[in-house]
Amino acid sequence: MSQSSSTIKKGRWISFGVLLFIIFSLSRVPAEWGAWLMTRQSGLAMSGISGSLWKGQANVASLTAEGQTYTLGKLQWDLQLMSLLTLKPCATIIVSGQAQSLNGLACVGAGGSIALRDTDVSLPASLLQSKIPIPINGNFSVHFSDLELKGNVLLKLSGNLSWTNAQANNDVQWISLGSFAAEFTDNKKNGIKAKLFDLESDIDLTLDLELRAPNGGSANGTLDMPQTMIDQYRLADFLAFLGPQSSVENGKSRYQIQQEF
Repeated sequence: MSQSSSTIKKGRWISFGVLLFIIFSLSRVPAEWGAWLMTRQSGLAMSGISGSLWKGQANVASLTAEGQTYTLGKLQWDLQLMSLLTLKPCATIIVSGQAQSLNGLACVGAGGSIALRDTDVSLPASLLQSKIPIPINGNFSVHFSDLELKGNVLLKLSGNLSWTNAQANNDVQWISLGSFAAEFTDNKKNGIKAKLFDLESDIDLTLDLELRAPNGGSANGTLDMPQTMIDQYRLADFLAFLGPQSSVENGKSRYQIQQEF
């Protein structure tokens, strides 16, 4: 065996030994270090931490965004080794709360950015009530193919959502609406573009929605609702705010939505 070949083989064994030492050392690092990597500058807070840097859990996790704190529930993580060699540690995370859940890949950047990849979120509509002008009910299921935020600034977004067993309240009673869905992406200007449509409903909805940054937006599309439903729940005045009633077909009234806000 030549001297150069022996040197190369020896170098490989040394590298392998160093790698094993690093892996063993990291396995002994307490979970608090993993929690620190995931929470720094991200708005995420944890308590009741146990496990190791590689694999740990927090009995209670919460997220602060736009001045509001949201309790997430129990959080478990499985840290990706190679991501520690970069300034963007990533972990597979599972969040299980009383009514909400999350399962996917989360990464935290050196500049305070937080990203979700291939992540599924399920939560009751009531948790989003503060963002909706009318009382709503039902369940939201969201899939984020890609989401990246830095503070309150949206950097990347793509995914879809569904709203099942949807209900709204007209200040008198709850109205069953059916199920709806949306496909969304960022608008390349820190805002959101979405296509909304009905899945299973007596209401026919086709709507293009844009939420611009830092404010403003537009909504364009059509909404067809059974006239009997409009009369029963006295929705005519409310629907008039959406847009003009353009036609009545198959017992449904069509509202043409063209809004800037």
